[in-house]
Amino acid sequence: MSEQLGQLSIDSSTVGEKLVLAMSGSADMRDSSGLAELLLKHDAEARRLGLKQVDVDVRTVEFMNSSALNAFVRWFADMKRRGQAYRVRFLSDPSKRWQRGSLSALASFAADTVTVEAVV
Repeated sequence: MSEQLGQLSIDSSTVGEKLVLAMSGSADMRDSSGLAELLLKHDAEARRLGLKQVDVDVRTVEFMNSSALNAFVRWFADMKRRGQAYRVRFLSDPSKRWQRGSLSALASFAADTVTVEAVV
């Protein structure tokens, strides 16, 4: 399924016991509440299906500002509140400077659940 939030595109698919959210484009403050709603919707679906992992592929995301990144913080806080049901793995592009700093900060917020994997 493909969804559009301003300049951010999100394609979702289920592969085995994992949900893949492939994102591209960019996201800023205008997209933050829509992104948070979308992530919580996919969270509910992953839980309903009993999935083991959610991959968030941001390799082709050019930029996300702190407001958009806060949508992920809200998702992780909700996951913590309900108890860990699955793992989250960010697939990142190490050549994109914003991803190196921002994704590690996100992963540290939920270190027991979230990992970042640099993919070249």
